[in-house]
Amino acid sequence: MSQLTKTQAIKLAWQRGLLSYKLYPYQQQLYNDLISAIDDPECLKYVLNVSRRWGKSTILCLIAIQYALKHPNSQIRFAAPTAKALKKITNPIFQMLCQDAPYQFKPKFKVQDNMWVFHNGSEIHMAGTDGGHYESLRGTKSNLNLVDEAGFASDLDYVLKSVLIPQTLTTKGTTLIASTPPKTPAHDFYEIAMQCQLEGYYKQYTIYDNTTISKEMIELYAKESGGYDSTTWKREYLAEFVVDKDSQIIPEWNDSYITEPQLDEHYSTYHRYVAMDLGVRDFTAVLFGHYNFTKATLYVEEELTINGPSLTTDLLYKEITNTEQQLFGTIKPYRRISDNNNLMLLQDLGSMYSMHFAPTNKESLEAMINDVRVMVGNGQVRIHPRCKMLIGCINNGIWTDKRDKFARSAVYKHFDHLAALVYMVRNLDKQTNPISVTHGVSHNTHWIPDDMTRSNNARVLENLFGNKLNKD
Repeated sequence: MSQLTKTQAIKLAWQRGLLSYKLYPYQQQLYNDLISAIDDPECLKYVLNVSRRWGKSTILCLIAIQYALKHPNSQIRFAAPTAKALKKITNPIFQMLCQDAPYQFKPKFKVQDNMWVFHNGSEIHMAGTDGGHYESLRGTKSNLNLVDEAGFASDLDYVLKSVLIPQTLTTKGTTLIASTPPKTPAHDFYEIAMQCQLEGYYKQYTIYDNTTISKEMIELYAKESGGYDSTTWKREYLAEFVVDKDSQIIPEWNDSYITEPQLDEHYSTYHRYVAMDLGVRDFTAVLFGHYNFTKATLYVEEELTINGPSLTTDLLYKEITNTEQQLFGTIKPYRRISDNNNLMLLQDLGSMYSMHFAPTNKESLEAMINDVRVMVGNGQVRIHPRCKMLIGCINNGIWTDKRDKFARSAVYKHFDHLAALVYMVRNLDKQTNPISVTHGVSHNTHWIPDDMTRSNNARVLENLFGNKLNKD
């Protein structure tokens, strides 16, 4: 049997749809993982969490082309965060991969339809997920879905559950989801990755798995990213889910501040606070806590989370009332504070239920955040372990790129619980001493001068108006 020439071997590879010869040796395991996922009838979706400089986009493009060649008349969907970025990244890769393809096997790109068409009737449809463009990925069926840079795609959960995966119902197709970790774990990609990891459909590859990069080069890039302990290095090169410290809203936070309040002898006298961030599209978040005057520390003891669309005045009143009674007993809140985005609802709470919230004074968002950062940095904010949404918001909350507002999160929405904490801190009364000078004593055990039983406010009024108060 005569040996094939290089040209003949390449033609045969394209004819059979076997293109792994184009990959580096270190990429073969990743390639095999993805092929195994495609061939597994039980695998609905598979997550690839991989570092930068790994060639994941090249591998995804190669697998898409290879699948189209091996399966005539197949429908393939290829998505990325933006259509512009997708075209910029994938078009050169497609051209590079198809450079040695025999003419009859080379796909043609239809600009108007934004898809690659093959001689055997297979099609690869390309679309970004931004601005609702993912709707163009809809179709009657899909044999294979690929999502590149999924950690930066908007509405990822919706795109997968409502657009892409339903198209594989009759084809038993697989959805491959690949990305470097996003700036914060508060993203759909993290939740999906953890789910797939539990199911055994997840792989993580770091920069150390790329054997073409020397140790010296790795050290150079580690230094450039801020060192081996930097969040940039851990996220971009080790594919770890960490929060970008440069973008984090409260970088001073430490999980050691998660603790139950210490109930000292003055606990019953401390001011109670209720702070609320109203949401329609987002969560309505309500926090309950007290300010320990002796320790100058705010303790957040409980939280409420109400999904925006289900919010009603009656529901809000009942939930807040029940929580206040369980937490504060007969002690009335010293202050209830809310944002002023829905003044009508606040008015209804006051007029219909006598539950009054004062609209918070919103000045510079940065200034309000700085108040929280100072207190957190001084260890003056403590949060009960059961306040999981608030803790998650503090740990994962990041700014938008312009640093003028909170970013959005698939898990924590607009970080609404953090906003409620900002309002609570903003409206703390740190000056008034709630502890009476007669606290802990009585007429049965002590001689108490009449002047000691007067409140601070009474003394101020008496100084202003003299004995007229007593006469009246």
